[in-house]
Amino acid sequence: MAPLAPHYSREQALRFPLGIDSHDTGLRYLFDFTVAARALELRPGARVLDFASGSGFLSELLNRLGYRTVALDIDVTTLRHARERVALDPRNAPERARFVCGDGQRLPFADGSFDGVLCLNALHHMPDYRATLAEMLRVLRPGGRASFSEPGSLHSQSPESVAVKQQFGVVEKDVVLDEVHALAREVGFARMLLKPYLYPELVALDYTDFARLRAGAPPPASRLDGATVAEIVEKSHSHFCLVKPGAAEITSASASPDQLRARLATSALPATAPVGARLAASVECVNTGAATWLAAERDVGGHVTLGIRVHREDGRLVDDLRGRRALPRDVRPGETVRVDTELSLEGLPAGRYRIVFDMVHERVAWFRDVGSPVSEHQIRLG
Repeated sequence: MAPLAPHYSREQALRFPLGIDSHDTGLRYLFDFTVAARALELRPGARVLDFASGSGFLSELLNRLGYRTVALDIDVTTLRHARERVALDPRNAPERARFVCGDGQRLPFADGSFDGVLCLNALHHMPDYRATLAEMLRVLRPGGRASFSEPGSLHSQSPESVAVKQQFGVVEKDVVLDEVHALAREVGFARMLLKPYLYPELVALDYTDFARLRAGAPPPASRLDGATVAEIVEKSHSHFCLVKPGAAEITSASASPDQLRARLATSALPATAPVGARLAASVECVNTGAATWLAAERDVGGHVTLGIRVHREDGRLVDDLRGRRALPRDVRPGETVRVDTELSLEGLPAGRYRIVFDMVHERVAWFRDVGSPVSEHQIRLG
């Protein structure tokens, strides 16, 4: 994000950009953050470089979402405010956040240190784009992404940019997509992906014109036609990401839920049992998906466990916490693991129940919710 002006007070730094005085900027930055963070295609627990972090706004939001962050800025005072900002809110986890003073053109990190780089309104302050992009590439892991939200090719000519340069001597450059693409390929990035989303205030489509849009002919003045979108993205503001060659191993910590699948075979359970019974079960779990299941518990989730859901006969859920068991080891695609568990029926009244064995992508989803088959049994208590 753009560095705070030298006259910003501590209080302003701790609030920026969400405040009455920065209403329009705050709403825009929230939009930018959503687009740029989604473009990283990461999950909680990933390590992200908050490039030119300024007030720490991005680190704070990323922390709340479960990421491990390193905020980098060249100004020590700004970093001190950013550290304080994260620590002020008890909903944050300060142990997941680091703050480092350094130059964006000579990053003080080892090769392959980060899963992603987030750069909001900061690239255009860098004197040397090539050096900056080369450093981002170096500190990214294979397949990692650097995601940007930047002003366009006319930025340096805007009255605001001219005023800032005159008052504070801040570098204000244009961001020309053709030039960034060429430099990115030159330093070694494999691809440049554009996210051509327009700010909400630029698009308003009357519902009566919606049928024309569905038919492929955007109505006049909707700003949804390709030429208008391209002009705004190039000249006004653009969201894009650069992708490093290679690919990291896909694990349950980094995978999207739909990449996790299982085939389950459960030892026989009795058709009837007394009220309050505790039943032993052994489940053979085959990883039929694309991601390695991580067994070790993670505070931000993403590990995989075996779970049991108890339903009434009509399908209504009674309990989904009984019989939860950790895996004995990590399980790669195609591998099989056996998990021994115990199903407690204590506290359940007499009646008929459906017992469903399923895998759990902890703090994300049950496998069944994303289309994976389960092992289901009927049992009568009493």
